[in-house]
Amino acid sequence: MKKKQILIIENDLIEENIPLFLKKHNFNVDLIKNSKDVLKHIINYKADLIILNAKFSNSETFKLCDDIKINKKLKHIPIILTIEFKTNNTNYDEINKNDQKINADDFIFKPFEMEKLLEIIEYNI
Repeated sequence: MKKKQILIIENDLIEENIPLFLKKHNFNVDLIKNSKDVLKHIINYKADLIILNAKFSNSETFKLCDDIKINKKLKHIPIILTIEFKTNNTNYDEINKNDQKINADDFIFKPFEMEKLLEIIEYNI
């Protein structure tokens, strides 16, 4: 069976244990920084799933998500947002509204358990 391709798009430092964990669970993983050439990289990588680091104040991240979903070559790829949860300014209902507005397929709050991330990946892939 062919290994599934996971692309992690990160605009902050990422813990190295996420790609290592996913590789141990039989996924091919590539990590890129959020940059101007990210769409080109996604097309070339042929990802089966994208993990996108998101911040609610970062409209650039949400635009990237929308750009992926309107691109004919990419729109079929599930996107999982990793979101830093801040209880003082975000609640679950607000996140659900934002999730639909930005066309993400799923999300997980940071910090998260690796097994929970794996569960979400397997559900979406």
